[in-house]
Amino acid sequence: MICAQISPAVLPSQAISQNAIGSAAEAFPQERLFKPLGMTSAVLESDPSGTFLGEAFLYANAHDWARFGEFLRLGGEWNGQQLLPPGFVDYMRSPALASDDGHGPVYGRGQLWLASGLGFALPADTFMLNGHLRQTITVIPSRKLVVLRMGLTREDIGYSNAKLLHAIVAAGF
Repeated sequence: MICAQISPAVLPSQAISQNAIGSAAEAFPQERLFKPLGMTSAVLESDPSGTFLGEAFLYANAHDWARFGEFLRLGGEWNGQQLLPPGFVDYMRSPALASDDGHGPVYGRGQLWLASGLGFALPADTFMLNGHLRQTITVIPSRKLVVLRMGLTREDIGYSNAKLLHAIVAAGF
């Protein structure tokens, strides 16, 4: 593996975790996460050396993305089985302090956007996974709500997920 030849100080976190898992790393997401969740369409792309591109390039259909959002809403538990360590989703949702400068979104440690700093009112426990061109999974645990938006919408036409989310929350969901 090419990444094994790079100094550990500069390895991306995905390469570090894959190196720690070893030869079973390529099957790890399917066996330990997607299969238990019933996510039959999930495909996690890797670079030419086989290192997963963890910041993006996870593809799935709407049904599977909704399952993933519900899994996070449930704190990493699915069908009575704790698939993530207890408290890990809370850790993901805890603010990354460097992102909270008061001028924009606050990011969680798990590459999530948190409710504070989004510029519109949502319940404090709201967190979002944002994809390409306004695709989002918004999770609001206090409302037992997962909102999935898969449409691709360019920034230059003025579409805002904020209006959609605000309307859903205002409707009492």
